[in-house]
Amino acid sequence: MNPFSLIPLGSFIINLFIWTYIFATSRKNRTSVAFLLFSGMLVIWEIAQFFTFYIKDDDTLLLVLKILAPIYMSSGFLLINFIFELANKKRNLYYYAYSSSVVISVILFYLTDLYIRKEIQHFDSGMILTPGRFYFPFIFVLYIMPGFYGLYIIWKTWSSAGQAILKKQLRLVFTGLSSTLILSFITSIFLQNIMGIQSLPKLASSLTIILSMFVFIAMVKYKFLSPGITHTAYELFSGTTDCVIIFDENRRVLEINESGRLLFGLSSDDAIRMTSTDIFPASYSFDENYKNRELEFSVKNGRLTMLVTQSPILLGGILTGKLVIMKDITEKKTAENELFVSREKFSMAFHSNPMPMALIRFKDGKYVDVNEAHVRQSGISRDEFLANTLKSLKLIFDEDEYKKMIGLILSDGRLKDFECKIRIKSGEIKIGNMSADVITINGEKYMIASALDITERKLNELKIQEQYDRLEKMNLELSSTHSELLHINARLSKEKDRLLTTLASIGEGVITIDGNGRVELINRIGEMITGWKQEESAGLDAGIVLPLLNEKTGETCANLVGKVLSSGYIVEMKRNTCLTNRKGQKLFISSIAAPIKNDAGDTEGAVLAFRDITERIKMEDELIKTSKIESIGVFAGGIAHDFNNLLTTIIGNVSLAKNNSDEHDPNFDLMCEIEKASLRAKDLTMQLLTFSKGGAPIKKTTSIRDLLIDTAYFVLSGSSISCEFDIQDEIWNVNVDPPQISQVIHNLIINSFQAMPSGGKITITASNETIKSGDVIPLSPGDYVLLRVIDSGNGIEEKNLPFIFDPFFTTKETGTGLGLSITYSIIKKHEGHISVKSKDGQGTSFEIYLPASKEEILFENIIPRQWKKRSGTILLMDDEEMILDLGKRLFGYLGFEVAAVKNGEETIGLYKKSKENGKPFDLVIMDLTIRGGMGGKDTIMHLKEYDPEIRAVVSSGYSNDPVMSEYKKYGFSGVVTKPYRLEEIEEMINNILPD
Repeated sequence: MNPFSLIPLGSFIINLFIWTYIFATSRKNRTSVAFLLFSGMLVIWEIAQFFTFYIKDDDTLLLVLKILAPIYMSSGFLLINFIFELANKKRNLYYYAYSSSVVISVILFYLTDLYIRKEIQHFDSGMILTPGRFYFPFIFVLYIMPGFYGLYIIWKTWSSAGQAILKKQLRLVFTGLSSTLILSFITSIFLQNIMGIQSLPKLASSLTIILSMFVFIAMVKYKFLSPGITHTAYELFSGTTDCVIIFDENRRVLEINESGRLLFGLSSDDAIRMTSTDIFPASYSFDENYKNRELEFSVKNGRLTMLVTQSPILLGGILTGKLVIMKDITEKKTAENELFVSREKFSMAFHSNPMPMALIRFKDGKYVDVNEAHVRQSGISRDEFLANTLKSLKLIFDEDEYKKMIGLILSDGRLKDFECKIRIKSGEIKIGNMSADVITINGEKYMIASALDITERKLNELKIQEQYDRLEKMNLELSSTHSELLHINARLSKEKDRLLTTLASIGEGVITIDGNGRVELINRIGEMITGWKQEESAGLDAGIVLPLLNEKTGETCANLVGKVLSSGYIVEMKRNTCLTNRKGQKLFISSIAAPIKNDAGDTEGAVLAFRDITERIKMEDELIKTSKIESIGVFAGGIAHDFNNLLTTIIGNVSLAKNNSDEHDPNFDLMCEIEKASLRAKDLTMQLLTFSKGGAPIKKTTSIRDLLIDTAYFVLSGSSISCEFDIQDEIWNVNVDPPQISQVIHNLIINSFQAMPSGGKITITASNETIKSGDVIPLSPGDYVLLRVIDSGNGIEEKNLPFIFDPFFTTKETGTGLGLSITYSIIKKHEGHISVKSKDGQGTSFEIYLPASKEEILFENIIPRQWKKRSGTILLMDDEEMILDLGKRLFGYLGFEVAAVKNGEETIGLYKKSKENGKPFDLVIMDLTIRGGMGGKDTIMHLKEYDPEIRAVVSSGYSNDPVMSEYKKYGFSGVVTKPYRLEEIEEMINNILPD
């Protein structure tokens, strides 16, 4: 390592330490920022000087020097900038001329060789660039002139500084800068360039460490570059409303805040030129320290009273000035003086007032002062008043009056014209008029009260009142008749107003009718129902405004009103009363008519109240219809259950007999006919099961297009009826039980077919519909598919329309009356809606809403079953003996051994026993419902607890229990519906038991 390179490296380390110290100690005033810029430049230049010792390539070295040229050439400018900030000196022409010379030097360095030629000489002490023609003039302008000019500025500021600590700070900076300049001139200018001694190192920049060291000493010893007194005052007190002044040790103003300048009417320049004697009165002492001392000041706008606090300012243990804080208390002093004057005035007014007055302390009622008028009126001396309370003197001797008076004062905070009896010292009773107000004095409440003697006035008032009473009595006697008439009139008017208000606010229609049956008044609800306004209906016959008709009796409104007027009794018409209003709407009305009687009991008119119950009637009819269907459904379900058991035996045995017979056997065709008839009976049973209460449809996503077309073609095949389809493109799928909805379509087409014995046309339409909240259709909001089955037949008579969905209602000689009832039941269980429109002789249209499904239809691959013999054991539970016998034959035919039991208890016992003996059953088949015993639902719960791996199948004749549609949820592995055939049994076993 070149030992000469340690010089710039050492200077770099020391300058970097001082730069970091200044930055870390937060000396962030303008002077410290200026020195940070100068010191930072030195840090960068010294580390660059260190690396130039090791760059041997001249081109690289020249490139580095070009990059560093602006930093090196601006060092003198940054030094001058620091000195200007230190001296708080305004920028002048010399400053800006020097700044321009730095910029010109940098430009010339890059563009010409007038400053330095591009020739380099290398020595152990460093390298030297061959100087150009203007090298030395630039050195003089950039370094020598600013350096000595800076010394001049520091010396001038030092000599005029008033603060001792500032002098010491400037002396250290002057010493450091002068030493740096002199040594730099000797080594770099005189010895190297003038004397030509090239073996010496270039020390000009490294010698700035001397200046940095002296600045560091000034920082540590005299707080140099710390925020000054002026800066501190500005930071602390610039926003306060009190006057704040900073003096130096020579009593000159260093800083005065905005509040102080406004208070004394000074500008910033005026304040800086002032001393303490220019501001403070003669009684002020600069050497003393004050705390909240009152002083009088003369200012431009008058005299001020100030509260003064004065404390010393010390820096480095040296007194550098005084901090004075002054608070303007002029208004406060003025207010205190005014309060004193007000108290004097109050005292004079109080004691000279001719009205008796007293000042009483509020908290204990003690007298504080009384005036002379009060002493004279009461006969009690002032000393006696002051020694007692309001209560103890008992001037107001009546306890009730005293409590009432105190209560009024406490609640209202004052008393006004309170009359009471007062007993003065002589014992005489006077009538006094008391008034009082609650006031606050020095934060405590007092009551100032006055008492006026009104005894004579009250006696005169009593005499006048007696005379007035006599005159009033005479006047009342004379006008009694007139008053009675006015009272009757007012009562009638009030009753009329009350009647009108009541009629307008009640929720029913009301019509008042005179003795001739004509309308007098109709309320707002009545106008809405009838369509007649009050001004239009007045005077018309009641039968015109409200043409009521009892559908059963034929009785009209005229008869109703006439009956009330003639009999004098209340007459009521309820469910069967219809109204066709002025708008042509037909409404069901509940009405009641009551007579209006006079005091003699004679009927003078009637009042008719009525209500629109159309929607309620529709709802009741719907509920009755549903109730009928549910009641009959329970009965139908019981029959279907028993009939299913019989069919199970018949179909099962026929199925076995067919499989055991050859197709050439003469009895084989008979067995096929028996099986076909039994399956038709099964369809009838399924209709009854669907109709029965609780028969839940087994829903899946279905194409309504395919279902409509397939069912219609099947029903109308070979008939004289034509069928047209109008199905919307991209019709939604539906979420339904396909067999049940097929049965609905079948029933409606059969109904239309029977209505057209001579042939005709059936039109079937399907469209997408969205039900919104508030729509007339009684369905939940959502997406639906609307089906219409329209025929051109004879139609349905209007009188029969309300009953077509009733069970067993039919107009056909051979009809059962179940078709449309079953249709209605299926649609309701699908959460849909069905309605009918028809006129006699004009055809019929059925409308059906079914819930839509946005799911895609999944098509299953149908795999043909393999018929083969199996082996294993089956436990069969059923309460019908013939079902058990059939089961033994069917399962035995398939190769299984069958054990038969009749209830759940036997099933559990036998299953456990076989399991414990090591011969568990492969499959358990249980009937869902057992008469008088445990059925399949409860039995599977016990068996699952005993053997979680059990394989069990639930069996039933109908799906009115959720176990049939959700069998896995209850622990079953499969389901089989009665009646079942051998093929169905074999398919169920193949799905549950592995080969």
